[in-house]
Amino acid sequence: MLPLNGWLKKRRAKQAETHLTMPVKIILNVITQKMAKDIAAYAIKDLKETPYLGCTDINECKELSKYKCDGTCKNTIGNYTCHCPLGMYGDGKVSCRRFRITTIFAVIGAVSFVVIVGVFIFIICKERRKQGNFLKNGGTILKHQRVRIFRAAELAKATKNYVNSQFLGEGGFGFVYKGVLPDNTLVAVKKPKESDKNIQINSIAAQIADALGYFHSLASPPIIHGDVKSTNILLGDNYIAKVADFGASVLISPDQTAMVTKVQGTFGYLDPEYLMTGILTEKSDVYSYGVVLIELLTGVKPGSCLKSNDEKINLVQYFLSSIENNCLFQILSFTVADESEMEEIEIVAELAKKCVSSSGIQRPTMKEVADELNRLRKLRDSLWARENSEETEHLLGESSSNSTFEHSTAVISQQHNETVISFDIENYSYSM
Repeated sequence: MLPLNGWLKKRRAKQAETHLTMPVKIILNVITQKMAKDIAAYAIKDLKETPYLGCTDINECKELSKYKCDGTCKNTIGNYTCHCPLGMYGDGKVSCRRFRITTIFAVIGAVSFVVIVGVFIFIICKERRKQGNFLKNGGTILKHQRVRIFRAAELAKATKNYVNSQFLGEGGFGFVYKGVLPDNTLVAVKKPKESDKNIQINSIAAQIADALGYFHSLASPPIIHGDVKSTNILLGDNYIAKVADFGASVLISPDQTAMVTKVQGTFGYLDPEYLMTGILTEKSDVYSYGVVLIELLTGVKPGSCLKSNDEKINLVQYFLSSIENNCLFQILSFTVADESEMEEIEIVAELAKKCVSSSGIQRPTMKEVADELNRLRKLRDSLWARENSEETEHLLGESSSNSTFEHSTAVISQQHNETVISFDIENYSYSM
């Protein structure tokens, strides 16, 4: 037996199911019929019907009379693509349009502007490099004279790449070759010797001294580096020296000369007074610089072993002992060319000796060291210019019996592509 309320409940549920199901079935039937018509229409439009295989793709690109394409046509499954030709834009199925002349000019103008700016920057950098090379090759002296600048390739061509048949002689600073310029002017070209380590060492030493002198005297506030050593000296192009690693440095007030700190630095370079007292002064940097200068002259690093007995040496004592025993030339890391160069080395060695004095009071300031090294450099430059002129006149005089030379001088630098040449020829002039 089924209770009435149960029977009514089942009846209502059955009626609700009937009312809901019929509309859904009708709607699905309508949707299915519409989809079938759309699919058939699509197949009729873009596909060919075959009795047994159904629908196959057609190549619209072969029937351009029916399917428009103003550019490059490419067939795809059930469709095709059309890209406009180069220099045009738009939808190829509709129409392709050419770029406006103003757009083309704008693009060309922008590219031209970038190229011109790039060339302009390149020319400026090249001129600055030439100016730098000029000053490094005795330009300070040459700028007051009539000079002409040549490239290394031009001088190589003039001397037939420095063949022995063009060789005239050897001077204190280099070899001299006969050269012929494109206008048939005969010149003497001086090519420096391959090894010139002394000049490099003195240049590096002067640059380091200038840097430390600036830290001590001109920086605000003054700076004591505290760890001057060869590994903290960086060498860039053309042996440009830079002082690095300021981890142990301290700042002091202008009226202050020393500071008590925890001892830091590298043994072998440390100032003995600083090591004993813990008081760091500007003269501590001077001592460390003196050790670096000795290292440059001898090529020996503090704490190294001598080859003879394989024992570690005190570099400072080893150096001072060599000076006292008049055997400095025996410990140099390079060969001295002549007596005048040895005299210059002895002055530098004496300066290093003062820097490593056990008493800080007896050491010079870094500014005094820098001034002395720069004085030597200027003296060497003037000597170089004078000897260069004298040697050239002598060589040209010896060659006058074989050929007639106009009085001229040419000097080529081995370190730069741009070369500064000095001439004393009436029909040439150059103004800086």
